[in-house]
Amino acid sequence: MRLYYLRQRKPGGNWYAIFMDPITKKQEKTRCTGTSDKMKASAIAQEWLIIQRIQF
Repeated sequence: MRLYYLRQRKPGGNWYAIFMDPITKKQEKTRCTGTSDKMKASAIAQEWLIIQRIQF
């Protein structure tokens, strides 16, 4: 199971990172990456994931 997914609400719009709870496999939270570039959005989401996991 992936720990996050990327989604665009409309073509050419910003990418949203959807973080999943690894235990319940349900959506934990959604955050807008602020970019329409998928590669940048993925890098931002991975950075958030690392920060989020360190805080636990």
